[in-house]
Amino acid sequence: MKTLGPDVTLDGCNLLNALRSTYSVLADALLARGVTDSRELYVQEIPALVFEVAVGAGWVPLADSSIPVGTGDGQVIWEADWHVTDKTVPDTSTLPWLRDHLDRLKRHPLLRTRYTKYQLARLVQVADFVVERTYIESFYALLEDWISLHLKELTEHDKHLTLLPKRTSAKQREAFLREYIVKEEAKGIKTPLKRVAKDAGVQYTLLAAWKNKRRPMQSDSSDASQRIMLLLLFGEHGKARHYRRIQ
Repeated sequence: MKTLGPDVTLDGCNLLNALRSTYSVLADALLARGVTDSRELYVQEIPALVFEVAVGAGWVPLADSSIPVGTGDGQVIWEADWHVTDKTVPDTSTLPWLRDHLDRLKRHPLLRTRYTKYQLARLVQVADFVVERTYIESFYALLEDWISLHLKELTEHDKHLTLLPKRTSAKQREAFLREYIVKEEAKGIKTPLKRVAKDAGVQYTLLAAWKNKRRPMQSDSSDASQRIMLLLLFGEHGKARHYRRIQ
């Protein structure tokens, strides 16, 4: 499964520096124009804009338009279906060609891409793109430290993140899991593995893969791995990163 690496070389800098620079420029520009300074802005809205810039600049690989969405060996990003709705009301007064194009789409709507259950499980929509979940998680991982800096103050959750072990073995993971279950049972709470997965905000299959340090849960820095460790070490009930469902 393809993921993003921070050391990919661009023109004059690496990918990590380019993404962070773009993030800072967007944050400064939005705040200068009166956008509300909120956690959602830094954690969700700006990263989505940075991703759009990265795709547009060619820093990350957009699939060729001839490749059907969700298919193709090694492809990870596709343009999402775009359909005209009653809410699609752009100002076309100075762009008559756009008005004509929208009128044609209304008369002859494009067929929506049909996804298999497997594709629905592994694909998410970010901005105007359909992206492999593992790939977009690696994108967010590159921005996590930068997001924390822009948030200006560490929340309890952020403090816990800094305390998580950087690398764990399968044996250590199993010990963390067993210790958590024992503590919960001492409180009179039955905690089978399915409940642990639910409380951590991950699928049961991912918890099983994490425990045995198997793909796709080998990394300790992935969002799902961190949610599991936050539950086991600090009792934080996890919530999966929010994405738009692909249509």
